[in-house]
Amino acid sequence: MADAIKKIGLVLRDLASRKMRESSTGGNIIRTWSASATTTSQDKGFLESIWDGATRFVGFLVSGVVQLISFSWTKLWSWIVGGVQFIANFNWNISDESIDKQIEGLWDAFGGLLGSAVGRAIGWIGCGLVPAAAIMTFNEALATHLLKEVGEQALDELLDAASEVIQAGFRMGVQASFLWLYKNVRAALKNPANPLGIALRGFFGSEKIDKWGTGESWTIAGAIENAIESIPNTFLRNFVEEAWEEGTEACIEAGYAVAGGIDAWLAMQKVANNSVLGVDRTIEITPDRSVPDERIVLSGPEAVMRPTVVNVLATHQMLGNRDVGVLINGTPVDDYVRPNSQERYLIIEFKEKQQPPWVMPDGKRARKRQVTIP
Repeated sequence: MADAIKKIGLVLRDLASRKMRESSTGGNIIRTWSASATTTSQDKGFLESIWDGATRFVGFLVSGVVQLISFSWTKLWSWIVGGVQFIANFNWNISDESIDKQIEGLWDAFGGLLGSAVGRAIGWIGCGLVPAAAIMTFNEALATHLLKEVGEQALDELLDAASEVIQAGFRMGVQASFLWLYKNVRAALKNPANPLGIALRGFFGSEKIDKWGTGESWTIAGAIENAIESIPNTFLRNFVEEAWEEGTEACIEAGYAVAGGIDAWLAMQKVANNSVLGVDRTIEITPDRSVPDERIVLSGPEAVMRPTVVNVLATHQMLGNRDVGVLINGTPVDDYVRPNSQERYLIIEFKEKQQPPWVMPDGKRARKRQVTIP
């Protein structure tokens, strides 16, 4: 073979195919590959490894916080209940000094809560994750195990701390904003030059407007309780008091039940829409257009329906209107054990319907009659 190639004048390395192979394989004529997945790794320093791990952990933390602050109807109802209870128990006759002290107290309390969350984060990261990552320099297997175990606990702790800070901060911020806004609006309404203040003075009297913010406290809940206690009839007073308390509690519980039901339904719809098998479908197949009465109804996910439709059409095409098996009734046993000679005979079958399916529009099977001619 080599002599033949030399006679013809071919040089394998001069072939265009060999040059293309050499250029694509980096100079190697023989192309090789590995059956296992190839991974590329770069030698990284200790600080770079710590930075990469911290970046991935912060990404997990941010995604967890986003899930914590996500909207839900249960959270919305809890905010509404908390807001109504705050307004009902708010002292509408509170002084400006008390408002300033409450705002200052809310800010101080938030500082303590924020410090607790930051301290928890520093403790888990500094005394848990960093030592586990440092072990990576001399024992990767142990470091991987520690990062997995410690990282999960650290993530849970940090998410709990972040959830407490976000929820408490939002609640305290709303309360502080309401107090500050109430203080400034009341000061504007007490100004005699304010048109709304003039209207309030004409309705309530200048003396009550001037004393607004001084004297005894006044709350909506306290006013309702005093109104109930002032009912002279004991039977009616007890009836109204119990009805008010039980009705309020039942309304709150019913609201949570409705909000929880909505969240559960939305979650099920989201899972159904994001299903790997696809959306549920119901389709109707007519295998033979000349027989419109023969219909097959299928229902299920899209991914399951596609091969099922193909199987149904293939089965119908294979079987069609053929008779699969013959049911014989009333034949003597002797015909099977000792079959006698039988004459030829013709069986004519008459059916009520001209073509399959042999089902009438009312759902009953079509009637048939047989005539045997020897």
